Amino acid sequence: MDTKKLIKAIQLLIKEEVKREVSKREKVLRASIIKEMKESKPMEVKDDPLEINHIFEETKQPSKPKSFTNNSMLNEMLNETANGGDWKNMNSSGGTFGASQAQAWGGGVNTQNAMFQTPDNKSVSAEQLQQTDAGQAVVSALTKDYSALMKHMNAKKGA
Repeated sequence: MDTKKLIKAIQLLIKEEVKREVSKREKVLRASIIKEMKESKPMEVKDDPLEINHIFEETKQPSKPKSFTNNSMLNEMLNETANGGDWKNMNSSGGTFGASQAQAWGGGVNTQNAMFQTPDNKSVSAEQLQQTDAGQAVVSALTKDYSALMKHMNAKKGA
């Protein structure tokens, strides 16, 4: 027999023997893992330690339902909204927001420090934008005082 053929035969035998041995050990390892998983019980968590919703809960008693309309479902929804607390925290004065506060919230006509964002997320000041005709039109449309127009529309509606 040739030495090269002998080496190849030994390599094949070793490869097959290693495969069998590894396969046996894998089976034993799988069986022990499955046995351990079946025997162990998962730990039960009664209270989530990261739960913080209890901090924000209010213990306020719900007020008596009011009748806003003749529709019972609409009344139920309106009462639920009125008793909900999220909208009441809109500002420090208890949820009232009027036109007099609009300028404080950025609804004013001040264009000196106005910054606009381009589609590629770059900031452009109003002064830079006003250097072109198209930019002047954009700044004018975005910073125009529409209160007179709104008053006229409300008067036309009869509101």
